[in-house]
Order: sequence, then structure tokens, then C-alpha cells
Amino acid sequence: MNRTRGHDHLVGVALATIHGIVLLVTSHGLGMSRDEGFYVSAAEQSAGWFDELLRDPDSAWTKESIDRHWEYNHEHPALMKSLAAVSVLAQRAWRWLPYDSMAYRFPGILTAALMSWLLYIFGA
Repeated sequence: MNRTRGHDHLVGVALATIHGIVLLVTSHGLGMSRDEGFYVSAAEQSAGWFDELLRDPDSAWTKESIDRHWEYNHEHPALMKSLAAVSVLAQRAWRWLPYDSMAYRFPGILTAALMSWLLYIFGA
């Protein structure tokens, strides 16, 4: 039985928005942790594949290209690496965030914020 009401989703969205804003506002003062360096490298290499995909799609879909751009840090989910790569490419093109480090962290920040909404809805 679904007991969530419309206002529950509004509360969830509000919590997610506040959570995301707090993480964005406070992330610029954080240094990169040891693990983040690996994720930054993975995002850079994945971004190279997206660049190649736009320039030369036939070349991007070769095994050599895919292995070159996606082999690093292969144990982590391709979705998050892809989101980080797109975020980084958007940062380079439009400077949409005040700090480059935020572009690497944005997919994780967005995921954490959405989890706030999801957890609230589960609790409601």
C-alpha cells in the first residue's frame, strides 16, 4: 500500500535541495582525498572518450579506444564515471561551477542529494 502523499515528495525535494546546496557550498574548501585522485583520473580518461565520440564516432567505438579510455579504474561503475566525465566537459565548455573540483564531485553530490529524498520517502 502506498501511503506517501504529495506533500511528502515536496518535503523530500526540499531536503534533497538543501542537502545538495550544503554539499556544493562546502565542497570547495575540501582538499582531494586519496581516493578522489583515482576518480578524477578516471573522469579525465572517460571525458577523452566522449571527446573522441563527438569528433570521430567510428574511432571511439573501437576496442582500442574503449580500452584506452575506460580500462582505468574498471572496478567502479561506468555510470558514475560517465556522469563525472560529462560534468567535467560541461565545466570546460561553460564554466558552470565556480571551482573545477566541484565538476568532479557534482555527480556524487547529486546522488547524495537524491538519496536524501529517497530515504525520506521510504520513511514516510
